[in-house]
Amino acid sequence: MSSKKRSKIIVGCLLLTIGVFYLYNYLYQDHRNIQQEVVEISISAPDLVTFFKENKSEKILNKTIEVTGLITDINPKSLTIDNKVQCSFEFEVNNFKLNQSIRIKGRCIGFDELFEIVKMDQSLIIK
Repeated sequence: MSSKKRSKIIVGCLLLTIGVFYLYNYLYQDHRNIQQEVVEISISAPDLVTFFKENKSEKILNKTIEVTGLITDINPKSLTIDNKVQCSFEFEVNNFKLNQSIRIKGRCIGFDELFEIVKMDQSLIIK
């Protein structure tokens, strides 16, 4: 085997290894830590729904946001604010009352057009 052919094989293997490394890191990114992220938008629950209805969702989709309002529904691992924003938690939230004012930080994951509800996950309660 000539040295020219051998060097092409070595360079090809090296490029393949680098490509696989970057592909792996792209596909398996670290889990976001919402608690440490800076809030990009602070907004009330009704205003957040209006934001989505006006097709401005690209500004807040998959971003860390802070939402304020009154609790209108309580489930073991989720709260609904002003019947407009459903917030999912990784822990149980059972020490709250209906119509209690609350401020929540989380990742905005989408808008359900049928029920007109914004969905958030990885939520945290801000005191």
